[in-house]
Formats: sequence, C-alpha cells, structure tokens
Amino acid sequence: SNLDQPGIAIQAIRLANPKDSAEVADLLAGVVTGQHPLTIQQEALRTLAISPRPESLATLRQIADDSQQAPILREWAFLGLAAQPSIETDWWLGHWKADAGTELRDSLLRSLKSRVKEAPVQEIFQTISPESHPSTNREWTELAAQANPDDAAAVSRGMLIFSHPGGPGCIKCHRLEGRGGLIGPDLSRVGSTFSAEKLIESILEPSKEVSPQFTTWTMTTLEGKVHTGMLVFENEGKTILGTAEATSIELKTADVENRAPQKTSVMPEKLVDHLSQREWVDLIAFLRSRK
Repeated sequence: SNLDQPGIAIQAIRLANPKDSAEVADLLAGVVTGQHPLTIQQEALRTLAISPRPESLATLRQIADDSQQAPILREWAFLGLAAQPSIETDWWLGHWKADAGTELRDSLLRSLKSRVKEAPVQEIFQTISPESHPSTNREWTELAAQANPDDAAAVSRGMLIFSHPGGPGCIKCHRLEGRGGLIGPDLSRVGSTFSAEKLIESILEPSKEVSPQFTTWTMTTLEGKVHTGMLVFENEGKTILGTAEATSIELKTADVENRAPQKTSVMPEKLVDHLSQREWVDLIAFLRSRK
C-alpha cells in the first residue's frame, strides 16, 4: 500500500481533509492508531488536529490519554483538543497534574490558555513567573538570530506553535503543506523564498511592505456598512474578504458602492506578544526550515 512508501503516504495525507466526510476522518484516525511509522502517524494527526470533526475527538483523546504514546503525538492531540469546549476542564487539570513535570508542560500551558478565566486554571498561571519580553523590534530581531533551522527539536516545537489555537494563529490565515487558511501567502517553502531577515521583518512589521495581491481593502456597501479585509475572491456576482481574525465576509459585488486600498496589512501587529522568547526562536527556526 502507499503507507509502505512514506513519501507518497505523506503527500496523500496532506491532500485529505477530514471536514469533507466522516469516511476521510475515519481513514486518518486508522492511520494514527495503526501500526505505521511515527512520521506517517504524526502527519495524519496533524491533519486531524487542525480540522477535527466531532467523531475525531475520541481518537485525539485516546492518543492524549496514552502515556505510552510518543510525546510528539500527544502534543498534536492536545493541540486538536485545545479549542474544543466539549472537553472538560477537569480532563485538562488531570493531565496538568500528571504531565506538567514532563516535556508536555508547554503544550498543556498553551492549551489551557483558552480556559484561563476559570478559577482552577487561573491558579496554575498565577504560580508561573511571567517572562520578560523584548521591548523593541530590534531586540526581537536579535533574539531570532538564535533560531537554528537544522535543530530538529526546535523545528518540531515551532511547527506546533505555528498550528496551535493558543499561539499566534498563523495556521488560520496561512497555508502550510496543504493545511490552513487562504487569506495570507502559502508558507510551505517560505525558508527558500524569504531571507531570514525578510522573514523576521514581515512578522514584526507586517505593514512595512505589502505585496499587491495581499492588499487590504475597505469596502462600503450601498447601505453604508464598512468592511475591511483582503480580497480573497471576486466572481459570479460576489466579493469575499478575508479578515485579520481569519473569518470571511461575503458581499454581493453589486452592493459595493466604494472600495479603497489600505496601506496596512491584514496581518495583525504585535503577534510576538503571544509568544515566549523560546517560542519565538522555535517559530523562526521552523519557518526557516520550510524549503
């Protein structure tokens, strides 16, 4: 089968979208829980975690609950469950108690961020000393010089940060190896298309240089409503804008009375505020490794 040929299997998995059907989700779940090489299991789990169907949650929980599983698989399972309101807070607290002393600690903290308003979760974060952040873009740039795209562990951590709903939200807007949003440019090979300096600048100062195809537009309708976003689609009588929150706004083209290009990028400013210093370095290492 193709699963005996890792390169082919990985490409096939990247083309699969579990949101398309329960059958696709079941096939991916079978790969995750089957006797396959770790690289193939991880690839299938990446897809399930980023686009989970309700029936996929049992598979994600199964992996997360199994202490004998490879830590990287459990981290992707935590990622897939992080934004799911159906997962009980007590389940997360149980894992924090059991796994906070392991390499899964950072993944658990990132996943708990969405529940920080709940008292037991607040108590966890109150025990953690806040990390100081660089105060200027120059300092963030100097810190990024530590990023090593040849460091497999850092790249693996960076991939999780890129995709995590508790992180800077990169995957919501950017396509990566067949997964993610379509609002920003595809970053599957960003390490070969951008220099390290350009890559870092594009994150720290997203509005400094905006490619024409990623111009942000403000559109005013005949009713006087104003919408802002990147032009994702315009045809068949409809205009679709992609917003900085990774949502879509669909308008009837005939209802758009006025449109004006903006100088600012749809990409949010201060994304680094969502990252620790190590997460920033790992994210840059990951992006630089995509070639």
